[in-house]
Amino acid sequence: VRSNERFALKGLEILGSLEKTLNEMSLESDWYFGDLRLEGKALQLEGSHLMKEKESKEKAIESNLDLLRQTLNNVTSDLETKRRSKQSDFNEKVAKLRNESQRKKDERVRELHKALHESRSDETSASLRKQILSDIEKEDKATAKKEEEMKADLEECLTLIDRDIVHARRKFNVDSESTRERLIREWKHEEVLYRHKCSVWIGISSRKVENFKSRRSKK
Repeated sequence: VRSNERFALKGLEILGSLEKTLNEMSLESDWYFGDLRLEGKALQLEGSHLMKEKESKEKAIESNLDLLRQTLNNVTSDLETKRRSKQSDFNEKVAKLRNESQRKKDERVRELHKALHESRSDETSASLRKQILSDIEKEDKATAKKEEEMKADLEECLTLIDRDIVHARRKFNVDSESTRERLIREWKHEEVLYRHKCSVWIGISSRKVENFKSRRSKK
């Protein structure tokens, strides 16, 4: 940024020198300066054209950056929607799994209670009660295992989505910086060539102006 600021300040300094030197060349003195004054005026017009071109490139930069931002927003929005959808699907599947598990347990409990009611032996009743607890424990473990597997699948999927979001943001940063640097580089190349022409003209013309002043002072 500081480099760009210094570059811009140097450009203003050169334009200032160009204008100052031109102001010291009157139309009536063309007999002495020849085509130098006209060349200076041409350089002024070229500088004005370059400034307009710079503004145009700056607008092009902003336009390109807006497109890149819109692309990023669309990509991240789609990915975040996909993320919410995956989370919602997981919640629904877990709720369904738990409801089904509870249904199985309730059904098993009813079957065993019926068997208990029909049982004539304390030993058989104790065995049935033990069976009820064992079946419920098995169902809970199976449900918990299935839920953990579903959770692991979800986390893997969300990790991939989050990685894609990070990648999209990094790509935006790289592309936006590349776009900005490319357009600035193009403009700087043209500006450097222009400044060189100005510097050469100012060097020749300022000496000519000093000679003209010296010549007039001797009269």
